[in-house]
Amino acid sequence: MTVTGELVNNSGSTQTLNAIGGEFFDANGTKIAGDDDISDYWLTENIPNGGRLPFELIVDNIQQAANFSLTAYAEPAPSVTRTDFQVNITDQYREPEYYCVDGTVAWTVPFNDYLEIIVTGYAADGSIVSFSDDYFTPSANLSSPAEFSVCLDDTDPSSIDRHTLQVWGE
Repeated sequence: MTVTGELVNNSGSTQTLNAIGGEFFDANGTKIAGDDDISDYWLTENIPNGGRLPFELIVDNIQQAANFSLTAYAEPAPSVTRTDFQVNITDQYREPEYYCVDGTVAWTVPFNDYLEIIVTGYAADGSIVSFSDDYFTPSANLSSPAEFSVCLDDTDPSSIDRHTLQVWGE
């Protein structure tokens, strides 16, 4: 079973995500899967306050669950993740099996460690269809503004109704 969701950091400070776990139950309330049965995936580990991080969980050996509860295992990050980047979307388009967003990102204070652009695509009902990112390090010797292109997998190109774009870094 695959569970896709979005973690929202409303803690008041940057958090480092260590894991996402959970428990899954059948219709009788019996636990059928737990943390040991989950493979988790997300794009980055440090999430700024107010940031929304999409994730995917693969739960082994079950096809469905009547109910579940999820837990994010996080701790305060050693540094503050910046969100003071300026973004300009220059193009948004569909290709067979992809939904793409192109643009530029600018900064006045150079980033020291990384710069990440996260795009999340949503269906009309608000569910997450796909997510992806573009990632830069200082070694790329980028000038401000820098160009980016993020394409989301979308086997049914009409399934992505809207997207969000977030930029943060250190």
